[in-house]
Amino acid sequence: MLEHRPVEFRSYLQDELIRRCKKNPGYSLRAFARYLELDHSTLSRILNGNRDASPTMMSNISKKLGLTEKDLNGLLRPTLKITRAKSRTYKKIADDDFASISSWYHYAILELTLIDSFSSDPRWIARKLDITPSEAKIAVERLVALGLLTKDKTGKLRQSASYTNIHSDMSAAAKRSMQREILEKALTALDRVPLSKRNQTSLTIAVDSNKLEELKELITDFRRSVAKVLSEAPKKDQVFMFSFSLFPVTQFDEANQ
Repeated sequence: MLEHRPVEFRSYLQDELIRRCKKNPGYSLRAFARYLELDHSTLSRILNGNRDASPTMMSNISKKLGLTEKDLNGLLRPTLKITRAKSRTYKKIADDDFASISSWYHYAILELTLIDSFSSDPRWIARKLDITPSEAKIAVERLVALGLLTKDKTGKLRQSASYTNIHSDMSAAAKRSMQREILEKALTALDRVPLSKRNQTSLTIAVDSNKLEELKELITDFRRSVAKVLSEAPKKDQVFMFSFSLFPVTQFDEANQ
């Protein structure tokens, strides 16, 4: 008998709905429910975390989505956890948790809470970030579940703490996915954002590859210095992404690999 831990299974369903909506903007929760042979209100409650899917229901849904028993077992993991770093104000995001929030807009939502005109309404967030309302709603839910977002007494979303996702044991696949999305956003900005509102430049230079780790540390220090300066600004009205790319364009000899 499969152990009943439906949190990750629910996340999988949320991601599958988002994937289908991206592929077909006209796709809806009702259409997804019909495909899964579920009442749409039941599916809505499952996706919103208001009820759990029973083991039998999870098994039937898995068959409809082409998941094997091994796939399903992989989704039946313990509930999301947060690991606190030793630093004063930073949380280290656990590997499994990072995979669930690796899409770029999760971090944009965290920063969006700091701008003066912020609204907790998922529809406002979706319009502001040019994502779907479903993506916004699910992202907020996951950030709240991880303790990265909280609600104040008025119900408004707030950042609960500073955060970091930079540590060596992160899922390589999740990190690649996130950076790929950020690079795609940079390419879109290159075509759509006026030059006065962006700065996309590059440097090509011969280097001593033995200095690579030192260079990475310099970039890390610079990134943190930029974050400190910008975070101290008294007024915030937009969310920007700051992306660094450091990579070789020459082929490494076997001796140097």
